[in-house]
Amino acid sequence: MSHHQKLVKDPKTGRYSWVDIKKARGNATDLPPSNAYSSAKPYTSVAMGVPAHCAKERSEMLRKLGIVGARFRPDGVFEADSRKARNDTLRAMGQMDMDAGYGDWAGH
Repeated sequence: MSHHQKLVKDPKTGRYSWVDIKKARGNATDLPPSNAYSSAKPYTSVAMGVPAHCAKERSEMLRKLGIVGARFRPDGVFEADSRKARNDTLRAMGQMDMDAGYGDWAGH
């Protein structure tokens, strides 16, 4: 095995073999799905949202607090481009994540 290989299971035979990483990257099914937030795929939350008539005002509040990458859509649904933006918004709004993972705001 070299540092440029990974262990791959053949779905037909069930056997494992070492495959060059460049060859393995050609198959998108080998890559795990990403849960990362981004501006192209933001985190959305109705629970963190606000009434539609308050959305513009709350988005402005986030900007004034210096929270980058967080906003409320015109329908009031919350959107965040990163975990940091989500956590900062939770703190600013006095909310918490009861299912918080490592680094997420849990109110403590």
